[in-house]
Amino acid sequence: MRRIVTEINEKITKMLLMPPPGPPLGRRPYDADEVVREWRLRRG
Repeated sequence: MRRIVTEINEKITKMLLMPPPGPPLGRRPYDADEVVREWRLRRG
């Protein structure tokens, strides 16, 4: 899970540094620790 979130954050960061044409992305990198914590809670 942490690896997936890190990969997503890398893509978001690239898009923020070199945004595509159009409206703002409205995204920011995720807190990997928080995502993993929530994922573990949902899995039981």
